[in-house]
Amino acid sequence: MQVASSFRRPAFPAIQRATSTSHCYPYKTRPWGSLRMSSWTTVPSNPPVCTLSSLDHLVLTVQSIPATINFYTQILGMAHQSFTSPSDATSTPRHALLFGSQKINLHQTGKEFEPKAARALPGTADLCFLTEEDVGVVLQRLTEKGIEVLESGQVVKRTGARSALRSVYVRDPDGNLIDKEFVEKGRSFKLRTSKSQIDCSKTYRQK
Repeated sequence: MQVASSFRRPAFPAIQRATSTSHCYPYKTRPWGSLRMSSWTTVPSNPPVCTLSSLDHLVLTVQSIPATINFYTQILGMAHQSFTSPSDATSTPRHALLFGSQKINLHQTGKEFEPKAARALPGTADLCFLTEEDVGVVLQRLTEKGIEVLESGQVVKRTGARSALRSVYVRDPDGNLIDKEFVEKGRSFKLRTSKSQIDCSKTYRQK
């Protein structure tokens, strides 16, 4: 999961606006100028139902909440939060992992809170996270902790939402793929972990 920041799209000149369902704009006119993986971007011609600005949280269904909390706090430096539903203070306590301005809510498999995803299964996520730490240093720390790093244990180059990335891949206790990205001088880098998939500048697998 990649940390998102709010931004407003610049207005396009009338001559460039779409006249049909969608329209492709040249690289120089699109707002995502830092991303050079393609020379065209499809932009809706009609107003959408709503315009999204950032991601607040996502939900992971896991086999063991304690094991998941341990991995994400001890390996990825997230903070654990316990809370109850604002609509029912007497309900079963819930658990979340906090990082940046986002969080990951945890559901125990077989005991998910409603509503839930149609196919809420452990180990089916692929998340990408951004870090300000050097991905090479992170790779070394993962190795020292005995965590298996995918992609032959190397830092690899990938393409992110805003720029080119350098990543490391690992897996969490459920096998989710984790990719950790490092941003430096306009570049970002990835990391991954082992059972499901989470995308972040580094990728690693816990033994």
